[in-house]
Amino acid sequence: MTALAPPRLVVALALSCAMGCGARTGLLVDDAPVDASVRDATTAPADAPDVPDGMVPCIPGTFPLERFSIDLMLVIDRSSSMAYNIDGTSHKPPRKWDDLDNALTAALPGIQSTVNIGAYAFPERFQGTFDHPCRIDTTIDVLPGLNQAGDVLALFTNTDPYGNTPPMRRSSSVGDTLVPRISRTHTEVMVLATDGGPNCNGALDPTTCSCVDPDLTTCIADECLDDVSTATTIASYAARGVPTYVIGLDSATQPDERMALSEMARAGGRPNTTPGQPAYYSAKQLDEVNLAFASITRSIAQCTLATPSRPSDPGAIEVQIGGATVPHDPTHTNGWDWNDPSFGQIALFGPACDRLANPGAMAVAIVNSCEDAAP
Repeated sequence: MTALAPPRLVVALALSCAMGCGARTGLLVDDAPVDASVRDATTAPADAPDVPDGMVPCIPGTFPLERFSIDLMLVIDRSSSMAYNIDGTSHKPPRKWDDLDNALTAALPGIQSTVNIGAYAFPERFQGTFDHPCRIDTTIDVLPGLNQAGDVLALFTNTDPYGNTPPMRRSSSVGDTLVPRISRTHTEVMVLATDGGPNCNGALDPTTCSCVDPDLTTCIADECLDDVSTATTIASYAARGVPTYVIGLDSATQPDERMALSEMARAGGRPNTTPGQPAYYSAKQLDEVNLAFASITRSIAQCTLATPSRPSDPGAIEVQIGGATVPHDPTHTNGWDWNDPSFGQIALFGPACDRLANPGAMAVAIVNSCEDAAP
């Protein structure tokens, strides 16, 4: 696969925010007045304990939560099933490939001046033969940078859907690139845009598996639904600080694949929590694709924050927005949760995220104690 951007350090699509641009400098909110009782998060106290590799220590006090640089990799399904229309019944346009193209065409130009955009499509680009439908390539199609929406969109005009759907291996390749880049003011996120149906696992039993190719009278191993190991891989990277959002170009005619999409979304740690909606961001219609992408970029840009003090006991830290306490919510419905506690990275969800968009809103972390919780 030929890279569409000049070779350089492989990273993913990064939300452009200078290091340390927090609520007081205003990324998506107006500048808020500085409270003299709130410490400056950019300067660690002289008595702060030493920690390895820039990880965050625990320091009692009140600290402003700061927004920071985020790498986000668009992982794009280019398999043959993306050549079907959204109901999965024909190859008549618009294809799912076209729906995703149209959605990104609407979403990316408006953010390209402030967002470093990059993309990674799978499987490998069609090379003129059909003998390797599961073949992969570790080359990044578009390396991230500002004003590169056109380079991402060129993937849709320069290539066509072909081959099988090996997102487990794709997630593994991308995840191994992103994990080492996590730091005090830098986090990593993947967005997987797929219609579901991960396969290409020759170890599965074709006599007992769910076959992703409805046209086959006798399934083969590479066409078995590989949902379990795919979700496991995605979960392993979420646990290491690289969560995954899932945009599903789903079809009502493929219930097993819709279930797999939900499994992947929950495993990624960033499921859609809208009542009545699936765990992934459904994209049955073009406007839903646009809304899904807008929702994902908004939550990443607005609601991923960092604290310079990180207690090991979640009960020892209180998060406030505008003086009102935000509950700790591991369900990611309405509140805050650790994104990567080692580096003090916090994410806000639901109405708690919405509150941070209010003009003048300032988020702070109050660390009451650095004592370990009693066993």
